[in-house]
Amino acid sequence: VHIWVIRRDGIEYCRGGDISLEELSSALGILTDTSGGAYNDWREEGKRLYDCLIAPIKSRLVIEKDEQRGKNIIKRVWGILKGIFSRPSRAVLYIVPYRQLHRIPFSALPVSRRGFLGDRYYISQLPSALCLKTDIFEGGVGSPGFYLGFAIEKYGGFRIKIKKQKGEFTDKPLGDLIGACEVIGELFSYFDETKPLTEEEVTRQNIFEQIRAMQGKVGVVLNFFVHGLVDETALKSVFFIKSEDCEGRIGRLHASELLSLPRLEGDFCLLGACSAGRQMFGEWGDDLVGFVRSFLMLGFRVVIAPVAGIPKESVFTFAREFYRSRFDRGLSISEAYIQAQKECRKEWKSPLYWAPYILFGKPTT
Repeated sequence: VHIWVIRRDGIEYCRGGDISLEELSSALGILTDTSGGAYNDWREEGKRLYDCLIAPIKSRLVIEKDEQRGKNIIKRVWGILKGIFSRPSRAVLYIVPYRQLHRIPFSALPVSRRGFLGDRYYISQLPSALCLKTDIFEGGVGSPGFYLGFAIEKYGGFRIKIKKQKGEFTDKPLGDLIGACEVIGELFSYFDETKPLTEEEVTRQNIFEQIRAMQGKVGVVLNFFVHGLVDETALKSVFFIKSEDCEGRIGRLHASELLSLPRLEGDFCLLGACSAGRQMFGEWGDDLVGFVRSFLMLGFRVVIAPVAGIPKESVFTFAREFYRSRFDRGLSISEAYIQAQKECRKEWKSPLYWAPYILFGKPTT
C-alpha cells in the first residue's frame, strides 16, 4: 500500500503495509457475518488493516496547535486549562481510498482493546482527491431547515436479478422494509415544511419535483429508506422506487439521473439503502462513481451511507440516534455520526449492524 499524507505544510509519501485483494475480501466479509464471533473476528482483521493502512502514518497525523503553544506564559497557562476543562478536540481526517480500499469502514478500525479510529478523529472518506478542489468545501451552510424524505415499505415480493461469479445470474426477492414510513415520519417532526413521500408517492417524477423545489433554499436535509443495488457500471446503480406508469409496479432511479438536477445548498444526506455507499470504478480512470458522488455533486456537503448490506433494524436505530444528536442535542454532523454508531454498538455487538455506515464529504465540526 502506498500512502500520501497531505497537510498544510506539504505532501509526504509513506510506504504502508502489504495486503492482497484476497486478504482484503476476507476481512470485509466479516461485515456480513451475523454470528456471535464476528465482533472478535473483526477486531483481529480490522487491527490488521489498521496496522497496514494507518499505523505507518500515525506519527504524521499529529497536528501542532499553535494557539495552545502560546508565546507567553498567560497563553500557555490558558491553553493548559482549556485542554483540561473542555471537550478534547479532534482533527478531521480525510481519507481518499484507492479502488477496492473504499469498501473499508475506516472509522470502525480497532486501535485499542475497546477503541476505534473514529473515536480519535472526525473521519470523512472521499470518492476521489478531486473532491478536495470542488465547491463542497467552499463557503458555509446555514442551519438545516428543509426536509426531503422518501420511504417505501412494501415491495410485494418484487424480484431482481443479481450477477454472480462467472457471469451467472440469480433471482432475489426484495423484502418489505417494515417500519420505514413510521421512522421517516419521526424524522420529519424536526422540520415544518415538505412532508416526506411514502409508498406509491415515491416516483421519479415526484422525487425530481421535490428536489427542484428546494433550489435556492439553504440547509436541505435528505433521507432515502428504499432498496438499492450496486451496478458494475456505477452510474447505473439504482434505488428501487415506485413506477409512475403503472401503480404497484417497481421503478428505478439511477445514480446518473441525479447529475442532471440543479444543485442544492444541502446540509446532509442520509441513505438507508443497502450498499448505497458502494462505488465502482471503470477502465476510464480511478475516480469512484456511484450514489455518493452523485449526491455530493447535487450539493450535499455530507453523505452518510452504508458500504455493505445492513439490517433495517440498525438502519432505523442509526437514523433516530443521528437526528436526536444533531437536532435535540445540537451536535455537529461528525459528533452525531459518532453517537449514532455508538448507539448501534450498544445494541448489537456484530459489526454488521454498525460498521458499514460511512461519512463522506465535509463534516461540520
